[in-house]
Amino acid sequence: MSGISDTSGRPAEGPRNDGCLSAAVRLPVRIVVLVVVVPIRLLVDLMAALGRGVRRHLLEPLRPALRWLGEHVLAPLGRALIWVLVVLTKLVFVWPWVGLWRYLLVPLATYGIAAPLIWLYREVLTRLGRLSVPLLRYALIIPLQWIYTWVLTPIGRGSSWLLRTCWAGLLWCLVHLVGRPCVWLVQHVIVPPLALLWRYVLRPALVLLGSALGFAWKIAGRISRALGAALRWIYVTLLAPPVGWFYRAICTPVGRLVRDYFWRPARTAAAEAWQSARSALRSVRGAVRPRGRNSR
Repeated sequence: MSGISDTSGRPAEGPRNDGCLSAAVRLPVRIVVLVVVVPIRLLVDLMAALGRGVRRHLLEPLRPALRWLGEHVLAPLGRALIWVLVVLTKLVFVWPWVGLWRYLLVPLATYGIAAPLIWLYREVLTRLGRLSVPLLRYALIIPLQWIYTWVLTPIGRGSSWLLRTCWAGLLWCLVHLVGRPCVWLVQHVIVPPLALLWRYVLRPALVLLGSALGFAWKIAGRISRALGAALRWIYVTLLAPPVGWFYRAICTPVGRLVRDYFWRPARTAAAEAWQSARSALRSVRGAVRPRGRNSR
């Protein structure tokens, strides 16, 4: 029944009818994508297997050596390199500016600008102000107050009003003469074709491509697993028994024979020859030393 809803409260969807064109295109797309994806999946699985083998048989046995190398070689080299970089950075970007600020700008500002200004204020302006206060009040302060109150303040207010008016007019022009036409153009000229393109071209193509990629990736995984299983069966069934039999039946007895009848006697003979040579050398040394002492 189409009216029955599922457990999430949403109505159950019926079978989707994508049409004959979509059904006709889906199979060739899946075949093409499968041909492209199968080598990629095989390569990915091969790289993953190689990575696991390298980690298991190479990195894990070398982990103590790598740890020792990192702790005793790479870490000191890294710390030394960081220290050199810090020193070079300070030498190039910090110490010159600190020296310039400390030994040039601060003395120049202190003794070249601040000290003369303090002396001028303390020795000249202060005494001059104490001597000519009424003159400065009526000749300078009151005219400046009048100019500020009746000239500069109206000019500032008028300039502020003019700027606010111009800004409001500019905003009105931008909104009504530029913004609204642009919005109408986007809504009625640009968006509808893009929406139609997305709805009837891009979205179906992306859905079809996604389903084809998912299908091809699953099939490629099955092919890869089947190929791996076949290679494992070939190794276990056809290669491992002969190799194991050859190792147990031929290599091991031959190795033991060589070890028992050639290597051990040769090693024993070499050790005995070395011992006899050492004893001969000792006897020669013992015979030569008394003669040297008697000659002295």
